[in-house]
Amino acid sequence: MIIGLMARKETVVSDSLSCSFCHKSEHQVEKLVAGPSGVYICDACVAIAARIMADAGPPAARPSLWQRAASRTRRTLDRLGRRFPRSLAPVPTH
Repeated sequence: MIIGLMARKETVVSDSLSCSFCHKSEHQVEKLVAGPSGVYICDACVAIAARIMADAGPPAARPSLWQRAASRTRRTLDRLGRRFPRSLAPVPTH
């Protein structure tokens, strides 16, 4: 079975389609999804990609410029024996 829509909103049907990732023909897979410019992906490759994405987890959060500057200021003030003003304390962002 082939599933997909192209830019002109017409269903794609062909005799010689295959997965662009594993190169299995449409007859060797359960489903084949059409992407842009003649790219296709089968249900097995979608499942593999989904597992990879799930295992990767979210990207590591990098502190903002404000948070890095506030951290440097706090370290400098700590070295000088002074407290970091609460009004300037960085607010965590999500």
